[in-house]
Amino acid sequence: MSDSALKHVPAEITFSGLKWLARFSSLASIGLLGLFLFGGEESMTPTLREAVAMVFFPFGVVAGMIIGWKYELRGGVVSVISLALFYAVMAIMGRGIPTAPWFVVFTLPGILFLTAGLLQKHRGEP
Repeated sequence: MSDSALKHVPAEITFSGLKWLARFSSLASIGLLGLFLFGGEESMTPTLREAVAMVFFPFGVVAGMIIGWKYELRGGVVSVISLALFYAVMAIMGRGIPTAPWFVVFTLPGILFLTAGLLQKHRGEP
């Protein structure tokens, strides 16, 4: 193995590991969010304001994770921006920014996709 090939091994392992960690954790996140949204017996009819917020979380965050399976950087950007817009909408509606960590926890796969995509871009890959 040449010296130049050895220089790329750690980065490839890091990128591949992040990509697969993002993919597997996105399945868990999407599954749990789906249970919250569709698993209960109670009727959930969001108000108009709640529906606007839900466009960004969970739907925008989940859309980003799905995009991230093929395009890590784009999917990560969609997830992170969706979370930021969710927080902005909540603040604008007068509900304040949620302080519980769960919104960020459920978005972690998107952050991992973003990190993997930035790593790939830094390495000069398409």
